[in-house]
Amino acid sequence: MSQFKGTLGKWRGGGRQVEADDGTLICHMSGWKNESITRANENLISAAPDLLEAAQHALTALRANPDSPMTASEALLDRAITRAIHG
Repeated sequence: MSQFKGTLGKWRGGGRQVEADDGTLICHMSGWKNESITRANENLISAAPDLLEAAQHALTALRANPDSPMTASEALLDRAITRAIHG
């Protein structure tokens, strides 16, 4: 399985931006007039590294039985992981 080549480590949101633990700016959000939407976007973006890791572990677990056919869940996880890693 390919590895993520972006900014590694935990990400955290706050103040209309998301940063990595080392202070690297991941994104800055502007133009949102609704703070609850901004916070929800920060939460999702901040969770991205953890979500990718969880998806990779889940896909590995689902593929542990090579005799089982690919399920819809496996296909969904595979597409999401590929999109996260390769665009």
